[in-house]
Amino acid sequence: MANTYHAIIILPGTTGTSLVINQSDEASTSPLWTTQALKEAALPASAAIVAGEMSESLYAGMPAGFDTTNSGYGALINSIVTAANASNPNSYSFQYAYWPTNTPPNMPENALPWLNSDLTGNTVIGWGYDWRQDNLLVSAQMLQNFLNYLVNSQNVGKITLIGHSMGGLVARSYLESVGKSDNTIIGMIDQLITLGTPHLGAPMALAPISNTMSTSVAGDDSLNPFIQIFDDWLAGLEQIAADNVLAMFHAFVNGSMGVSTYQLLPPNLSSDTLSNFITYSGPKVTTESYPIYPFANLPTPVQKRLNNTNFNSTNLAAAEKLFSNLNYTSAPPVPYHCIYGVVSTTEPSATTAATGTITGFTAAPGELFDTVLTPVWTDGGGDTIVPIYSAMFSTNSNVTTYGVNGADHIHMPSNAGVQSQVNALLGFSAS
Repeated sequence: MANTYHAIIILPGTTGTSLVINQSDEASTSPLWTTQALKEAALPASAAIVAGEMSESLYAGMPAGFDTTNSGYGALINSIVTAANASNPNSYSFQYAYWPTNTPPNMPENALPWLNSDLTGNTVIGWGYDWRQDNLLVSAQMLQNFLNYLVNSQNVGKITLIGHSMGGLVARSYLESVGKSDNTIIGMIDQLITLGTPHLGAPMALAPISNTMSTSVAGDDSLNPFIQIFDDWLAGLEQIAADNVLAMFHAFVNGSMGVSTYQLLPPNLSSDTLSNFITYSGPKVTTESYPIYPFANLPTPVQKRLNNTNFNSTNLAAAEKLFSNLNYTSAPPVPYHCIYGVVSTTEPSATTAATGTITGFTAAPGELFDTVLTPVWTDGGGDTIVPIYSAMFSTNSNVTTYGVNGADHIHMPSNAGVQSQVNALLGFSAS
């Protein structure tokens, strides 16, 4: 049979895929890392234990929330399938995929199939992957393996990539580095659509890396999406529970499996918007603004602070390698369409969590000659996670951009405005 099927592949963001212990549980809809891990981490003195469990060898299962149609990636997939079939009934179906091995990028001959069933026509695929891994050396390689599987074994002749958040970086790592010489596969890819992807980094990533991530709990009354979700998971979140969960994130991110979080930091570009990522107000420093990369460009007090919080130099080197293999100004190998969210919030009160989007940090001397890193929250400056300039890939004039008011980062896949724009780019409906 000729390669005629169209595969639309949804790549989740960080923490957007279930991670499970056993191969037989690879299609689990109860992700190990989310509900179970957070509930355990919320308990006293257990954050380090959970962080250790998260660093063990786990399998990548389905995209989180895949089994629902009203939230998460399932909502986006359902929206695309519904729009596609509106004018041509039963022309598209949906499936999920998962990694057939927990030792990527190797694929043993006896590995389980990528898909839950063989393709019989056009499909929208939720592609589960291990978001802890190196986006360039592991995840992009596994994406290449998966695309070859679709073309060689599943009669796929046209491919569309849709990446939410870090999923867009995985897709770019394949397109611009790992698979750039594979003219056959690249020639089948019609476009990359990114949803809130931190093309120019997410300054928020520095918070768990530098152990400055903190928040005040306000439960369901909070304007912060993170706190709302924590409260839903943990049923009445207490401050000590939130602190324990954040401690788990810090320990995990700076461990051997936290490399992908480092790859969310802003790269060392000459853009004026990025040069103010860290502003140091301490003494004996003649230049006030420093880009995060290379590490040596940061003021000595800031370097000391990061080193004192177990800043992982191996993860940093992997991030620099990722950045050196991506293009920030030249034309991409396929059309890039960047969708970004704009969320305006009210000024936080003393009892609510910080709102807005972290667009940078200020660094100032603290007690005992330590350095205090304080995030800068910008109201309306992004989608609460990724700044506007980053999600719209502002350094590259070769991409097209689409803003969606009210689309926050976490709920972007289920946002009606985002879904409408995605379907318009796919040619399934008007924007």
